[in-house]
Amino acid sequence: DNTYYARVRALDAVSNESSYSASSTVVVDTTAPSAPGTPSTTTPTTDTTPAWTWDASTDGGSGLHATTPYWIEWSTDANFSSSVSSSTAATASFTHSSALSDNTYYARVRALDAVSNESAYSASSTVVVDTTVPSAPGTPSATTSASDNTPTWEWTASADTGVGLHATEPYIVEWSTDSTFASGVASSTSSATSFTHTTTLADGTWYFRVRAQDILNSESAYSANGSLTIDTSVPSTGGGTVGSAAAGTTFLQHQGYLPTPPALEPPPPPIIDRIADILEPFIPPIFRPTPPAAEGEPRPTEVGREPIPVEELVPEQAPAAFQGTWQLLPQNPIREFVLAPLPTGITRLADKFPQLAQTLEQVGISKITDVERLQSAKLTLPGFTQITHDIPTEIVFARAGFLPAESVRGELVDIPAFLTVTEQGQPEQRITTIAGKPLHLAVKPDQQAKSVKGYLVFRSKNPKSEARNPKQIQISNDQNSKHELSVNSLLASTFFAKPTFAQTYNPEDLETRLVLLEFDYTGPDEQGLWSADITAPVADGEYEVITLIEYEDPELGTRALRLIAVVDPEGYVYRVESDGLKARIPDATVSLFWLNPDTQQYQLWPATDYQQKNPQVTDDTGKYSFLVPEGSYYLRVEATGYPAYQADVFEVQEGTGIHENIELKTQYWWLKALDWKIVVLIIFGVLLFYNFYRDRLRKRSHET
Repeated sequence: DNTYYARVRALDAVSNESSYSASSTVVVDTTAPSAPGTPSTTTPTTDTTPAWTWDASTDGGSGLHATTPYWIEWSTDANFSSSVSSSTAATASFTHSSALSDNTYYARVRALDAVSNESAYSASSTVVVDTTVPSAPGTPSATTSASDNTPTWEWTASADTGVGLHATEPYIVEWSTDSTFASGVASSTSSATSFTHTTTLADGTWYFRVRAQDILNSESAYSANGSLTIDTSVPSTGGGTVGSAAAGTTFLQHQGYLPTPPALEPPPPPIIDRIADILEPFIPPIFRPTPPAAEGEPRPTEVGREPIPVEELVPEQAPAAFQGTWQLLPQNPIREFVLAPLPTGITRLADKFPQLAQTLEQVGISKITDVERLQSAKLTLPGFTQITHDIPTEIVFARAGFLPAESVRGELVDIPAFLTVTEQGQPEQRITTIAGKPLHLAVKPDQQAKSVKGYLVFRSKNPKSEARNPKQIQISNDQNSKHELSVNSLLASTFFAKPTFAQTYNPEDLETRLVLLEFDYTGPDEQGLWSADITAPVADGEYEVITLIEYEDPELGTRALRLIAVVDPEGYVYRVESDGLKARIPDATVSLFWLNPDTQQYQLWPATDYQQKNPQVTDDTGKYSFLVPEGSYYLRVEATGYPAYQADVFEVQEGTGIHENIELKTQYWWLKALDWKIVVLIIFGVLLFYNFYRDRLRKRSHET
């Protein structure tokens, strides 16, 4: 490789030489330019058209190409074996002209000289483009009592599929006494999924919300509002009377801010007081006193009264209705009623759940008079995981636990929804959960929705039992109470009703109800679902989750869905004191064991897959609880100073809570059953036996 010069002169026939021509040059260049430097750019970035720069190449031969000295390539494949894009650059820099989607990109550069010799590629470099904000955090909930004016809030974590959450300040928290956060807003940051106020809050209702930010400070949407009513006016035992403090505690318990302690069971009466009841079966009837006559029963002096003759009670001629000459009911309308189709509410329910439609067809239920045959069956809506396609619209699905961000359905437990029917013939959903457990709610609107909002409303402190007479079905008289009607009454109401699953929203409904929590559903996702995460109230009772769907179609307006939630109290570990009262046991380890269907061996149930803990260590209240999927289980409880307790194996249905009260006995528990009266009785019996024995000895000595 070099630069060469050339000139020419001419010769004639007799070798006369001309002068030389002007000289010319030629450059022979077979050497490629040097490789460019590694390209660099700002990463991670929200800029979808990032700019790259690199150290220039050199060429000792013909020099770099005059117009396109560099060739740049980028790809989402680190090996550049697929999805490769390229362009040219006139300088040692390049800015993308087309926007890049969110991803990690690799870039490399090579140089070209004047004769198109190509250099080796530079080392590759990366850029992470992230324009997606994190997911919204879960609804915050207060974990402290209403009397604490520096409360602590907790929420479920956000997820970020790009660069990840901010390293030191992943959450921005705000609180205000205005539910719209239009005024009086204070804010701070948190490095974890919890926040404790450092300054005291005034008495009143406070609203709290959270949003997440990633490394690039891209902020998520706000979470749904959490709320807490602070009341520090409850008098303490130090400044007032014990009675006033107890009244304040009772008030907070009735409002659901404090858990209601279980009622103490009265101690059994002493054995001395029960001697008469113990000996009663051994007393012959002849020696027992005659019990007094009950009110309304004839006295002994009235037993011999002469009966009324039958002729005076029964007429000689049968009534017309019994003679067949008078039809009490018209025959044609009755025939039309018998052949009428199933009520609209049941047919629409069958349309939404094909499993129910198949069941009705298999058992031959096709007309209104067949409804009576449904009363002996326990109808349960299919769970979310049982539906493989075509998720029913305007049905609220409830699952136990918070939905993991990296999963579509997650390791959650379906909570079965049982069906009741209102007096207007409208189906109503009812679920049962455990106090303080997280709930994941999901609903699919029938059409495009603007927003979906939820309210948790208090209904009753003492929900009625689900046990029902096999000849009756539960019917709702209004929105707050239920009574039992015969199936014949149900037939009449369903025949004339026009039931719907979603009702037109009436704003006056919430104005007259005790609303405990207001939250927002987020969505829709790729399946059209809107979802929300809430926590079941700590106070057991009956609550109602009202879901309001605001449709974009003005003709549909806002529709209300109602889900009745019966909150059961948690189970607890206790011991029985000598006075018969129950005392809770703290620091007891409650372990739940599960029959693994693959190994057919019992092992510790994997609670972390379901957002729970196993084993659980009880606090001062002795409480524990589990929400588990279907399977075989047994409990084991261990506590210092008590023999280990192991329950029998039991079967659990899907979405059923485990919260039984467990009694632990001390090593010498039987000594506590002896009070001073029983000890005196035992001593008296021993002395009596000893005296009888001595009399026998004296009698024998006299005889001899």
